[in-house]
Amino acid sequence: MENNIKLICLDLDGTTLKDISNISEKNIDYIRQAYNKGIKIALTTGRLFVHGMYFSKVLNIPTYIISNNGTYVYDVDKNLIIYSSFFGVDNLVKIHKFVKEKYFNVHYSTIDTIYSNNVLKDYDDEDKKGEYAMKEVVIESEESWEDLFKNYGSNICKVVVSSDEIEKLEDMLIKVREIGDFEVEYSWVNTVEILKKGEGKGTGIRNLKKYLNLKTENVMCIGDSENDVSMFKECGYKVAMKNGIDKLKDMADFITLDVSEDGVAYAIKKLLESC
Repeated sequence: MENNIKLICLDLDGTTLKDISNISEKNIDYIRQAYNKGIKIALTTGRLFVHGMYFSKVLNIPTYIISNNGTYVYDVDKNLIIYSSFFGVDNLVKIHKFVKEKYFNVHYSTIDTIYSNNVLKDYDDEDKKGEYAMKEVVIESEESWEDLFKNYGSNICKVVVSSDEIEKLEDMLIKVREIGDFEVEYSWVNTVEILKKGEGKGTGIRNLKKYLNLKTENVMCIGDSENDVSMFKECGYKVAMKNGIDKLKDMADFITLDVSEDGVAYAIKKLLESC
């Protein structure tokens, strides 16, 4: 394993988190050990920025946060926005034309709020996050969507669309891609994420490398899913989770243990042993 690593970029879900809301004590211990050895830590996630802040506080070390799939990059210690990218009204109107049908579940995300056409079911433990809890607003009419885009379009950085009607989801994906202004990719078998063209975790890491004056060879990343592909392209040492997709495993320099076996801790342990 490489021994010139100065930054570790950690995906959260399916990688660092043992479940939707918790980091195992073993992962916390080894992440802190890496930090104490002078290695910087960046939480690199598709989740909202506030969730990144929450898990940064759980780790209780200064971290960097690359959130909303790379569209918002933040230095926690200096309270500084390093990079941000938002849709704007015109882009959101283009997207909404194709995702407003009732068979789609649609979420428009800012750094702390999700605006959706239904109540979220996956984040029923937000109360425990205190000041870093995600807010949710359900939009029930087309007029309300128009008002949202007009008032908050410059704050929305990611759109998530899911549906059990896979053929219709695929058709939507093709049509949005044809516009040419957006990055569109699956994050799960029935879920598509939409970003501005050129955005992704890789772009977030590229901006963080520039900010920290680091080379690609100085960066190690650990991930498991499709939205980690662009992250792998910006890292010198790539670690795929055992539970990760085959595409990442094919790109990886090292395949660590499953998320249920504290694969992050194992990968960092191997790194520290080589230092």
